[in-house]
Amino acid sequence: DLTRCDLAEGSTREEYLSLVKAYAEAVLRPTALQTDREGVTAAHVSQLAGLGLLNHTAQAEFGGAAVGRAGDRRLHEIIAGSCFNTWLVWAQHAPMVGRLALEYQKGSELSDSSRDVLAGRVLLGAAISDVRRFPHSFIAATRTGDGWTFSGTISWVSGWGLNTVLVVAAVEASSQT
Repeated sequence: DLTRCDLAEGSTREEYLSLVKAYAEAVLRPTALQTDREGVTAAHVSQLAGLGLLNHTAQAEFGGAAVGRAGDRRLHEIIAGSCFNTWLVWAQHAPMVGRLALEYQKGSELSDSSRDVLAGRVLLGAAISDVRRFPHSFIAATRTGDGWTFSGTISWVSGWGLNTVLVVAAVEASSQT
């Protein structure tokens, strides 16, 4: 059972990538057909978290590995090459962590939920593809006081049933943003 704690503090990027590759070859690849039939399991998500893959791009203060773009691309290749279904769930989550980490780095305040995401304690689902279908079909955003009201039907969500938090993209029609 490989976990990120198998690596000593200060391990190199190559050692981290090797650890993930070993996990992918030992666990994801042998179960890929079963995962295709039955879906990604909570156990696989837990294992990804244990490897630091739910917050690999987050800053060290959140327990992240601060993996850069090249390392992130390599992780995508490793996971997708071993189990496409697991990659799809993870690939919807991972960029959102990077976006939160970047906003934090720019000085934005973080909500408790955002801190949980950056710490790798939750899996984000992403319902963001509907904005591409604007103006024919989309999730509508309407300004209401200090917030927004979303309306419409989300056509697709990755990791349904596995996610703790769902990120939804919508369009404010009058400004087309």
